[in-house]
Amino acid sequence: MPNPTTPLTHLEFDIKYMHIQGQRRNAMMLTVLDVKSRFNVGWLMQWSIKKEDVVALFQDIQRSLPMVTKITVRSDNGSQFVSHLVREHFAANGIEHEFTRPATPEQNAHIESYHSIVESVICRQYTFTDLRHANDVLTRWVQFYNLGRIHSGVGYVSPAEYLRRNNVSLPQNHHSTTRLTNLSIN
Repeated sequence: MPNPTTPLTHLEFDIKYMHIQGQRRNAMMLTVLDVKSRFNVGWLMQWSIKKEDVVALFQDIQRSLPMVTKITVRSDNGSQFVSHLVREHFAANGIEHEFTRPATPEQNAHIESYHSIVESVICRQYTFTDLRHANDVLTRWVQFYNLGRIHSGVGYVSPAEYLRRNNVSLPQNHHSTTRLTNLSIN
């Protein structure tokens, strides 16, 4: 289990399937979570997630958040995560990539816990009509999760408040880093 001493130095990321009832298919949600603060630093939901989407999300995160010089990321061995493109991006940006052992979700416990919360609070409570509806609901959820939901693991404050108390300033209006590719918004 990672035990970082500083926020935004150790991130976990994973993909969760979200059922879109109105279209009778699953979408994929990629989430990147800071282990120390539990802050959702970025996410995207679309019909499929490819290695290029993983790189693009991390590029968005690196542009929008005050990053430290040494970052470690952890993921499972999903095909999107083990690709040469993702490995090259991380190496070129000084990001160390750790992989969990197969069939050991506890090694990525923070992101697994976050996705479990999303399952119980969002997926079981909403019937999504389309991808846009799901993205709208999740945008509001991530804003609440980061700014208002208290966590016992960070001293019974919100992730944003934990970061503030640890002298990490977030960009104004930063609620999540979302990329809505494969989604037409009129």
